[in-house]
Amino acid sequence: MLQIDKLQKNTEAGPLSVWGPTPNMEAGMLLHNIQRIMQENERLKKEVFERSNRIESQNVKIAELLERNQR
Repeated sequence: MLQIDKLQKNTEAGPLSVWGPTPNMEAGMLLHNIQRIMQENERLKKEVFERSNRIESQNVKIAELLERNQR
């Protein structure tokens, strides 16, 4: 079979043939991945903020206990 015939046959198979995914599909996947990463980043920022608040609260309690213990 000639190369041209092979290419023609593969092209007729659909967008995921020899040429890989279509540019629109790649752009859509990239956009989806960027949105997912941004959402995960926001979630992680919120977790870090909440943990920092808990740590600060525990530090205050420890300081109060130490002060009470020294009296």
